[in-house]
Amino acid sequence: MAHIVNGLSGRVRFTVPDGWAVQESPRPEVESLAYLEGPEGSFAPNAVLTLNEYEGGISEFMVNAVDGLLNALEDVFVIDIDAWSPAMRADAGFAGTGRMISYTHRSPETGARVRATEWLLAGSGLAVQLTTSAGVGQWPVFGDTFMQIADSLEFTRGDRLPAANPIPATALDEPASAAAGIEMERIHGLAAVQDYPWEEGSWLTGSAVALFAELAQGGRVGRFMLRGAARELEQLSALGLVEGSALTESGDGLADFLREPSAAVRIGADREEQEAAFQAWIHGPAVLIVADPFGEPEDPTVGRTNLMVAPLVDLSTLMARWVGLQPAWNLPIAPTTIDGEGLATSATGRPGLPEDANPALRALWEEPWTVWHLFAQGPESEVGPVPYLNGGRSGHLIMVPDEEGLNLFPAKSRTVFDNFEEVIQASIYGRIARIA
Repeated sequence: MAHIVNGLSGRVRFTVPDGWAVQESPRPEVESLAYLEGPEGSFAPNAVLTLNEYEGGISEFMVNAVDGLLNALEDVFVIDIDAWSPAMRADAGFAGTGRMISYTHRSPETGARVRATEWLLAGSGLAVQLTTSAGVGQWPVFGDTFMQIADSLEFTRGDRLPAANPIPATALDEPASAAAGIEMERIHGLAAVQDYPWEEGSWLTGSAVALFAELAQGGRVGRFMLRGAARELEQLSALGLVEGSALTESGDGLADFLREPSAAVRIGADREEQEAAFQAWIHGPAVLIVADPFGEPEDPTVGRTNLMVAPLVDLSTLMARWVGLQPAWNLPIAPTTIDGEGLATSATGRPGLPEDANPALRALWEEPWTVWHLFAQGPESEVGPVPYLNGGRSGHLIMVPDEEGLNLFPAKSRTVFDNFEEVIQASIYGRIARIA
């Protein structure tokens, strides 16, 4: 059975599953608020509906909503933006649809990582915004429920949004519009402002990290090896991890991540003849991360790696930042199979582009490419390699090899993020990962 949640004004309503509670509106613009109460101290999954007078169209409303998230919330990462319509507007066509914004942020009250989706509609002087939220680790359980709640959204007084929302010329994504055959607004570009937080970690040489890993496993630096390891020991000493050639108490605590991980995750990436890796060892509620940057030879970080300890709930977001996940339209490409040589030479002229490539594939061929593979291992499970292609503003594609070459299938950014969280949880809890 389901429970109908009526808004404060009586103009809009939605449906939640039985067991959810309805809270009185805290502010005039909040139409309604429903939540599922859980154990004390846990995040309560919730849905909040707001209405505001608004004279613009959906494209402007979406941009304003993204700006609002980035300015009002802490440590926001925008995962995806996509077209969306509730069931009542299923026949509206693309131009008349709403938008959905998927993102994570840090709760200012608890410090927990929250995953949320904004479901947006705009027109006829009205802006409708339904926000659904859960803890990032809860999302695999509640994601489908939130989709059903959003799908149930309906007007009760005959409010009609326009059948079309013109997109301002300055906001058009011309390559995507040409490939799709309809006008589409720009949603890419957030990767440039959602970079990996290198400043929160410490820079070390790869050899210093390797020495720390050796010491963590009980290795020793012999008397005759001290001079050769002096540079590495100096770096580790500066971080308080060693004294002389032995681990300090802090260093020994950090070594537990390598000695007794509950799971480990690795991403290996290749971009225009540059290789880099992201490695994470999970121990209790925290994770030790060693991540390489991509950069130019004169960049002082080239040849170094970044060491960071972070809350486990942040791991999927940090993985997404590192691989450059960002909103993208993910248009269908054709043909879907390319040869391996085309992939290997993607940085130098795209010689493998099929002659019968459709506009979406041709647009993909003009983008910078990063190929990366996801691996994970737990006490009773193993995942990977799961190969992806980051095609810049064309979005991500999952790669499936066969005898004829590589099959490329567009993957929504939110699906890639879902897979990150699924792999993490499956590795920790010893079950088979369900990769979408």
